[in-house]
Order: sequence, then structure tokens, then C-alpha cells
Amino acid sequence: MSPMHRRTGFTLVELLVIIAMITVLIALLLPAVQQARESARRSTCKDQLKQIVVALHNYHETHGMFPAGYYTRSNPGLTVSGLENRATGFVMLLPFLNQSALYNLYNFDIGTGGSPDQQGGLKQVDQLAFLNQTRLPVYQCPSADREILNLKLNPRDGHLDSSDSGSSYTSSYAFSSGNKFNAANGHFWAIYSGPTRSGDRGIMTPNSGNRFLDIEDGLTNTFIIGEAELNDTQTDYSGTVTAIDNQDVVARRHAFWTEGMHHSLRSTFMPPFKSIEDCVISFGPDEWRDCNYSFGSPHQGGLHMGMADGSIRFVSEYIYLSTWRSMGSMNELTPQAL
Repeated sequence: MSPMHRRTGFTLVELLVIIAMITVLIALLLPAVQQARESARRSTCKDQLKQIVVALHNYHETHGMFPAGYYTRSNPGLTVSGLENRATGFVMLLPFLNQSALYNLYNFDIGTGGSPDQQGGLKQVDQLAFLNQTRLPVYQCPSADREILNLKLNPRDGHLDSSDSGSSYTSSYAFSSGNKFNAANGHFWAIYSGPTRSGDRGIMTPNSGNRFLDIEDGLTNTFIIGEAELNDTQTDYSGTVTAIDNQDVVARRHAFWTEGMHHSLRSTFMPPFKSIEDCVISFGPDEWRDCNYSFGSPHQGGLHMGMADGSIRFVSEYIYLSTWRSMGSMNELTPQAL
């Protein structure tokens, strides 16, 4: 009788069972791994906002005031309109974020727009090609769509054109300009002065130089900056539901650190994460421009907001609208807390 041979290895059934068990384990572990990664990315976003708010405080300590949300000053010797020089508060903060070399590239005598003949033959966008196309990690939350983070877009028209010197990387953050919404037939980023400053009550308003003493509602109750990352690409910028196959809406729903006006500011009049379509339905088709620019984030459940006292809060997307609007103002005189 021949000796019996001991069987080695797995049968097909056993192998299939093992593969099935491994698949189940991976399915169970993958969400946890993804959640841990997102938690780390979200923590980085919070840290970045903290760096920016600390830079704002250091700017205030140096200059006795906060920078403006953006500036409309232009060279008096040029025929460019006063709205053309749109240097932002983000540009002013560069020296306080260890980016003095980039700051020194900015020519404050030339506007960011207008034709070359208006600018004495020069355009700021041509001089700023390197600055515009330098990606600053501190201004980009890693939770954002990686494709968007790597895009260079023209903030003026939203078009994707990396060869255009006016194209720049997006910013995940925008300054709080208050709770104004088309006040006095103007947009929340528009310029107002004197008694007509209806609703223009945020810290980071155009051409402003607000101080800690101006924040009457309390530093812990007032937003100064927040996340402005919205991927509402199901509607065009006028609120019409459509299939979007270009970068126009993408650009309009993201902030830019080198370009002022609505590109660097957001209003708390609209709730966070407000879709363009819902906003247009609520406030009418004539308000589509303001409807494009609300705070939001790539995070589930809410967004980070930087407070005037230097703290960073995670604000629920379901925050009461009255509280949200109040915290966008520095002198509502009826302060509300989270």
C-alpha cells in the first residue's frame, strides 16, 4: 500500500472564503481610514486659518489697524478708475506669513485691471504673473477638491487659462465684510461712505482700517475670516440649472487671494452653503451676483470661521440665520454668540 500524502494549501472554497473575509475587513476599515485622513486635512485647514488670524493680529500690532478687505486706491497719475487697484488684505498679510519676497513683487501704483493705455502702457496682471501663479499652501485648505487646488483660473471672467498672466490659484478663505446684501442698490463688496453705509458692518470692508476698538459686539462674537469653498456647479452663475462643462462657475464659487472685491470678500447675509439656485429663488433674479458669494467649505456639517479674538470655531451649517448674520457684523449692538 502506498503511503498517504498529506494535503497542503487551500481548497478553492477555502480560498474564496478568505478573500471574502479580507474584502469585508477592507470595506470596514476603509471608511475609518478615509475619515482619519479627512480629520487630519480638516485640522490643517483650522491651523491655516489660525495662522492667518495671527497674521491679522500682528498686522494690527504693527499698523494700529487691520488691513482692508481690499483697496481701490490707484496711482493719481493714471486715468484708471478708482476701482481698478484691488490689492487685497491677503496681499497685505504676506510679510506676516513669511512671504515678504512675494509682497515686494506687488506694484501698488498700478491697478489690477483696465486696458494698458489706461495704465500708462502697463497692466498689473502682466507684472504679477509670477505672484498670481505662485501657489501658497497657507491659503488653500487640503480638504478642497484637489483638481481645483491645482487649477489656475482668471477671476475676472472665470475662464481656465493657465497661460493668462491674470490667472491665479484659488483661495479657500475669504474675509468677512459684514451682513450686507445689495444694500442701497449696491453689492456687499461695493464702496459706501458716511451715513449710507447700509449693512456695511464687517471688519474687513473695502478701504477700511478698522481697529479692535471698533468691534463693539465683542471680539469673541465677530467673524473676521472664514472658509469660502463651494462646489455648487449644478447651476450657472445666474442660478439657472444647467450642466456645467467649463470652469466659469467653479471660479465664481471660489475666492482669490490676489484679486479684490467679491473675490476676496464674503457676506453673512446668505446662510453658509447657500446654493445659487436657492438664493436666486429667495431674493430674486436681479440678485444673482451677490448669490454667487457665500461662505462654505468642503467639510461635512459645517465650516471653520476665524473670530476677531484669534480663535477658530467650527460653525454648523444649520446655524440660526439671525446668529450667523449678527456674527458677521462688528457693531450690530445686539451681539449673539455660538
